[in-house]
Amino acid sequence: MKIARVSYFFNLVLLAIFGWGLFELLRSSQQLAIIAENPEPPWIMEMNLMPMLVLFVFAMIVAYVFSKLLPKGKRSIKHLLNPFEFYSADEREEQVIQIACKHVYMAMWLVVGLVAAIMTAYPLFIPYFPQLPVLLVLLIPLVLITTFQLTIEKKMR
Repeated sequence: MKIARVSYFFNLVLLAIFGWGLFELLRSSQQLAIIAENPEPPWIMEMNLMPMLVLFVFAMIVAYVFSKLLPKGKRSIKHLLNPFEFYSADEREEQVIQIACKHVYMAMWLVVGLVAAIMTAYPLFIPYFPQLPVLLVLLIPLVLITTFQLTIEKKMR
């Protein structure tokens, strides 16, 4: 399950880059809201495109690394689009993946309910922490992929 550990690392980095891009998008939309409130020129809006560039370069690196990690018969574009965590070498690994998916499903209900409960208090935090919804949305996949990875690590010992 070496591929699961590498995939977990890449998923964390991808989530961080995606979060960076969402923060930049949020900052730009806030600037656009200021322009809409004050329609007098000059209209200036800046957006950092570095997250998109980093995401593109990272996607190329991930595609290359996983094309080398996959077995010879599974190096097509179709197989690169599948989640890499689901590749198994034998029946035992398939059973461990099934157990991990069950744990992720249970964790999903818990974390989505928690995020929904926290979002009800969001109007109180708007002036102090406008990025709260972005962080909460990123918390969901972080908890899910971490639950999957911890279950895999625990069951494969």
